Amino acid sequence: MIFEGVVESAVLMLREVVEWGIERDEVRPEAVNGYVSDVMPGLVVYRSKVCGCEWRHGEVEEGVHP
Repeated sequence: MIFEGVVESAVLMLREVVEWGIERDEVRPEAVNGYVSDVMPGLVVYRSKVCGCEWRHGEVEEGVHP
């Protein structure tokens, strides 16, 4: 239930955001892969919960843009 309600929806949302970036030529096409879908949510959780800080503007983009 947690996977379907939380994890799966977050991964789908992230994939959609990356695909929008590809359409606008802001994200390289190879950024849509299973690694990005797995790693980015983990980085967000780690940064907010373990480090106690938020992402600054542009830092998420740096993860998927050259």
